[in-house]
Amino acid sequence: MVEKIKSYQTILAGVGGQGIIYLNRVIGRASMDLGYKVYCLEEHGMARRGGSVASYLRFGRDIYTPVIPMGTGDLLIGFEIIETVRQVPFLQDDATIVLNPQIIQPFITKGEYPNKDKLLKYLKNSYKHERLVIVSAAEIAAELGSGIIMNMVLLGAASASGSLPIPKPKLISAIKNTSLPQYAKINLDAFERGFESVGSV
Repeated sequence: MVEKIKSYQTILAGVGGQGIIYLNRVIGRASMDLGYKVYCLEEHGMARRGGSVASYLRFGRDIYTPVIPMGTGDLLIGFEIIETVRQVPFLQDDATIVLNPQIIQPFITKGEYPNKDKLLKYLKNSYKHERLVIVSAAEIAAELGSGIIMNMVLLGAASASGSLPIPKPKLISAIKNTSLPQYAKINLDAFERGFESVGSV
């Protein structure tokens, strides 16, 4: 029998409308199915589509608060580059980042907006290759016919990276159990495409 982990910290970062809350629900459900305690904390920017969203989820056998202390995060799933960079201080040195390399500029921007290439260079220089997993999740989701399933593509990539300590079958079961019937197949297809994309990099 595999010993249960004491605690594991995940951070999801992006903007409103990208499916961050649902992804947290899937990870939380899979964690509970493994018998773990689960705590979640969410932060929202503008109360509309496009505002900053960060979701912090902790699971394990020895956790008692949803707060993730700075420098302790294990996994950061980034839906958008700038929001991902903002969450980097929460990560420990050997954390993994699974990133969709997309930049979404707010409707109203004051001053010069950060450059995508510079942000990617910063992340690449800050993390070892195996700790930074870049997957074109938005493009894969578009190919499958729905931008909202980018969250499942990123989950598949996180699973394939080996950084998320939840068995793949448990994640698949959680997707099935939390999806509306009409969306279950496309969610599962997106998860598998994300999983396969890591092996092909």
